[in-house]
Amino acid sequence: MTSEPPPVDRVIRDEPTLNHCRYSCGFASIRGLNTSPPPRTSFVVEPLLGRYAAMNEPLVLDSLSEEDTDRLGRLVAESLSGGLVIALNGQLGSGKTRFVRSLCSALEVDTQHVNSPTFVLMQLYTDGRIPVAHFDTYRVDDADEFLAIGAEDYLFSDDWLSVIEWAERVTEILPSDRLTVSIEPTSETSRRFTFSAGGENSTLILRTLQKLICTD
Repeated sequence: MTSEPPPVDRVIRDEPTLNHCRYSCGFASIRGLNTSPPPRTSFVVEPLLGRYAAMNEPLVLDSLSEEDTDRLGRLVAESLSGGLVIALNGQLGSGKTRFVRSLCSALEVDTQHVNSPTFVLMQLYTDGRIPVAHFDTYRVDDADEFLAIGAEDYLFSDDWLSVIEWAERVTEILPSDRLTVSIEPTSETSRRFTFSAGGENSTLILRTLQKLICTD
Protein backbone atom coordinates (compact mmCIF):
# COMPACT_ATOMS: atom_id res chain seq x y z
CA MET A 1 0.00 0.00 0.00
CA THR A 2 1.46 3.34 -1.02
CA SER A 3 1.02 6.49 1.01
CA GLU A 4 -0.82 9.44 -0.45
CA PRO A 5 1.30 12.48 -1.40
CA PRO A 6 0.97 15.46 0.95
CA PRO A 7 -1.43 18.22 -0.12
CA VAL A 8 0.16 21.32 -1.66
CA ASP A 9 -0.75 23.49 1.32
CA ARG A 10 1.18 21.35 3.78
CA VAL A 11 4.55 22.67 4.93
CA ILE A 12 7.32 20.16 4.22
CA ARG A 13 10.54 20.85 6.08
CA ASP A 14 13.91 19.25 5.40
CA GLU A 15 15.78 19.98 8.60
CA PRO A 16 18.25 21.21 9.61
CA THR A 17 18.91 23.23 6.45
CA LEU A 18 16.41 25.83 5.32
CA ASN A 19 17.47 26.01 1.70
CA HIS A 20 15.64 22.77 0.90
CA CYS A 21 12.45 23.79 2.70
CA ARG A 22 9.35 23.70 0.49
CA TYR A 23 6.12 25.38 1.44
CA SER A 24 2.98 26.84 0.01
CA CYS A 25 2.56 30.58 -0.24
CA GLY A 26 0.16 33.11 -1.69
CA PHE A 27 2.74 34.49 -4.11
CA ALA A 28 3.07 33.00 -7.58
CA SER A 29 6.53 31.70 -6.78
CA ILE A 30 9.36 32.08 -4.34
CA ARG A 31 12.77 30.65 -5.04
CA GLY A 32 16.50 31.15 -4.94
CA LEU A 33 18.05 32.21 -8.23
CA ASN A 34 20.18 29.06 -8.34
CA THR A 35 17.28 26.65 -7.92
CA SER A 36 14.88 25.44 -10.57
CA PRO A 37 11.40 27.02 -10.50
CA PRO A 38 8.95 25.25 -8.21
CA PRO A 39 6.16 23.15 -9.76
CA ARG A 40 3.03 25.15 -10.40
CA THR A 41 -0.58 24.31 -9.71
CA SER A 42 -3.32 26.83 -10.45
CA PHE A 43 -2.75 30.56 -10.49
CA VAL A 44 -6.09 31.28 -8.81
CA VAL A 45 -7.53 28.34 -6.93
CA GLU A 46 -4.68 26.35 -5.43
CA PRO A 47 -1.60 27.59 -3.54
CA LEU A 48 1.72 27.35 -5.33
CA LEU A 49 4.82 25.62 -4.08
CA GLY A 50 7.95 27.60 -3.34
CA ARG A 51 11.42 27.24 -1.90
CA TYR A 52 13.66 29.00 0.55
CA ALA A 53 16.60 30.77 -1.06
CA ALA A 54 19.88 29.33 0.12
CA MET A 55 22.09 31.43 2.35
CA ASN A 56 23.53 34.45 0.48
CA GLU A 57 21.32 33.82 -2.55
CA PRO A 58 18.77 36.41 -3.70
CA LEU A 59 15.14 35.75 -2.89
CA VAL A 60 12.76 36.06 -5.85
CA LEU A 61 9.01 36.63 -5.44
CA ASP A 62 6.37 37.06 -8.11
CA SER A 63 3.57 39.39 -7.01
CA LEU A 64 0.42 39.02 -9.11
CA SER A 65 -1.45 42.03 -7.73
CA GLU A 66 -1.23 45.17 -5.62
CA GLU A 67 -2.68 43.12 -2.76
CA ASP A 68 0.31 40.78 -3.04
CA THR A 69 2.63 43.80 -2.92
CA ASP A 70 0.84 45.10 0.16
CA ARG A 71 1.26 41.73 1.84
CA LEU A 72 4.94 41.68 0.95
CA GLY A 73 5.45 45.15 2.41
CA ARG A 74 3.77 43.99 5.62
CA LEU A 75 6.01 40.94 5.89
CA VAL A 76 9.14 43.04 5.35
CA ALA A 77 7.96 45.40 8.10
CA GLU A 78 7.43 42.46 10.45
CA SER A 79 11.01 41.37 9.75
CA LEU A 80 12.44 44.66 11.03
CA SER A 81 13.46 45.47 14.57
CA GLY A 82 15.61 48.57 14.11
CA GLY A 83 17.72 50.54 11.67
CA LEU A 84 18.35 49.30 8.14
CA VAL A 85 18.94 50.62 4.63
CA ILE A 86 16.58 49.34 1.94
CA ALA A 87 17.78 50.17 -1.57
CA LEU A 88 14.91 50.14 -4.07
CA ASN A 89 15.56 49.84 -7.80
CA GLY A 90 13.11 49.64 -10.68
CA GLN A 91 11.92 51.59 -13.70
CA LEU A 92 9.28 54.31 -13.59
CA GLY A 93 5.92 52.83 -12.67
CA SER A 94 7.37 49.59 -11.35
CA GLY A 95 5.76 50.05 -7.93
CA LYS A 96 8.57 51.36 -5.73
CA THR A 97 6.43 53.95 -3.96
CA ARG A 98 3.55 51.49 -3.60
CA PHE A 99 5.90 49.10 -1.85
CA VAL A 100 7.17 51.88 0.44
CA ARG A 101 3.61 52.86 1.32
CA SER A 102 2.75 49.25 2.18
CA LEU A 103 5.87 48.95 4.29
CA CYS A 104 5.13 52.19 6.15
CA SER A 105 1.50 51.25 6.71
CA ALA A 106 2.61 48.05 8.42
CA LEU A 107 4.97 50.14 10.57
CA GLU A 108 1.91 52.19 11.66
CA VAL A 109 2.96 55.30 9.74
CA ASP A 110 0.12 57.57 8.56
CA THR A 111 0.30 56.76 4.84
CA GLN A 112 -1.48 59.91 3.69
CA HIS A 113 1.93 61.55 4.00
CA VAL A 114 3.82 58.80 2.18
CA ASN A 115 4.52 59.90 -1.37
CA SER A 116 7.57 59.73 -3.57
CA PRO A 117 9.80 62.68 -2.51
CA THR A 118 10.94 63.31 -6.10
CA PHE A 119 11.31 67.07 -5.68
CA VAL A 120 12.07 67.39 -1.97
CA LEU A 121 14.45 64.37 -2.14
CA MET A 122 13.75 63.30 1.47
CA GLN A 123 10.72 62.85 3.72
CA LEU A 124 10.79 61.78 7.36
CA TYR A 125 8.02 59.73 9.00
CA THR A 126 8.35 59.59 12.76
CA ASP A 127 4.87 58.48 13.86
CA GLY A 128 5.38 54.73 13.34
CA ARG A 129 7.00 51.84 15.17
CA ILE A 130 10.35 52.63 13.51
CA PRO A 131 11.23 56.12 12.20
CA VAL A 132 11.53 56.10 8.41
CA ALA A 133 13.70 58.28 6.15
CA HIS A 134 12.26 58.07 2.62
CA PHE A 135 14.56 59.20 -0.20
CA ASP A 136 14.10 59.58 -3.94
CA THR A 137 17.33 60.15 -5.88
CA TYR A 138 15.80 60.33 -9.38
CA ARG A 139 16.67 64.02 -9.68
CA VAL A 140 19.95 63.84 -7.76
CA ASP A 141 22.92 64.72 -9.96
CA ASP A 142 25.56 62.89 -7.91
CA ALA A 143 26.37 61.37 -4.54
CA ASP A 144 27.63 64.69 -3.16
CA GLU A 145 24.22 66.28 -3.71
CA PHE A 146 22.62 63.35 -1.91
CA LEU A 147 24.95 63.75 1.06
CA ALA A 148 24.31 67.51 1.10
CA ILE A 149 20.71 66.97 2.22
CA GLY A 150 21.95 65.18 5.34
CA ALA A 151 21.34 61.63 4.13
CA GLU A 152 24.39 60.27 5.93
CA ASP A 153 22.78 60.98 9.31
CA TYR A 154 20.12 58.38 8.52
CA LEU A 155 22.01 55.88 6.35
CA PHE A 156 24.36 54.88 9.16
CA SER A 157 21.88 55.12 12.03
CA ASP A 158 20.96 52.13 14.18
CA ASP A 159 17.53 53.65 14.77
CA TRP A 160 16.29 54.83 11.36
CA LEU A 161 14.94 52.77 8.50
CA SER A 162 16.25 54.43 5.32
CA VAL A 163 14.32 53.56 2.16
CA ILE A 164 15.89 54.86 -1.06
CA GLU A 165 14.10 54.89 -4.39
CA TRP A 166 16.42 54.86 -7.44
CA ALA A 167 19.17 53.69 -5.11
CA GLU A 168 21.41 52.65 -8.02
CA ARG A 169 22.18 56.36 -8.55
CA VAL A 170 23.99 56.60 -5.19
CA THR A 171 25.17 53.04 -4.65
CA GLU A 172 28.78 54.04 -3.98
CA ILE A 173 27.92 55.84 -0.74
CA LEU A 174 25.40 53.37 0.68
CA PRO A 175 26.47 51.01 3.47
CA SER A 176 27.36 47.57 2.16
CA ASP A 177 25.12 45.95 4.77
CA ARG A 178 21.81 46.82 3.12
CA LEU A 179 18.76 45.05 1.76
CA THR A 180 18.47 45.63 -1.98
CA VAL A 181 15.06 45.21 -3.60
CA SER A 182 14.76 45.19 -7.38
CA ILE A 183 11.26 45.42 -8.86
CA GLU A 184 10.60 44.25 -12.41
CA PRO A 185 7.19 44.55 -14.09
CA THR A 186 6.19 41.23 -15.64
CA SER A 187 2.72 42.35 -16.80
CA GLU A 188 0.36 45.26 -16.24
CA THR A 189 -0.51 44.06 -12.75
CA SER A 190 2.30 41.68 -11.76
CA ARG A 191 5.81 42.38 -10.49
CA ARG A 192 8.92 40.34 -9.77
CA PHE A 193 10.68 41.29 -6.53
CA THR A 194 14.31 40.27 -6.05
CA PHE A 195 15.71 40.68 -2.52
CA SER A 196 19.43 40.47 -1.82
CA ALA A 197 21.43 41.07 1.36
CA GLY A 198 24.87 42.66 1.61
CA GLY A 199 25.92 41.99 5.19
CA GLU A 200 25.17 40.36 8.52
CA ASN A 201 22.18 42.46 9.55
CA SER A 202 20.47 42.48 6.15
CA THR A 203 21.05 38.72 5.81
CA LEU A 204 19.30 38.21 9.14
CA ILE A 205 16.39 40.34 7.92
CA LEU A 206 16.19 38.34 4.70
CA ARG A 207 16.17 35.03 6.54
CA THR A 208 13.45 36.33 8.88
CA LEU A 209 11.40 37.40 5.85
CA GLN A 210 11.72 33.92 4.36
CA LYS A 211 10.43 32.35 7.57
CA LEU A 212 7.51 34.79 7.79
CA ILE A 213 6.48 34.01 4.23
CA CYS A 214 6.57 30.34 5.10
CA THR A 215 4.19 30.74 8.03
CA ASP A 216 2.00 33.67 6.89
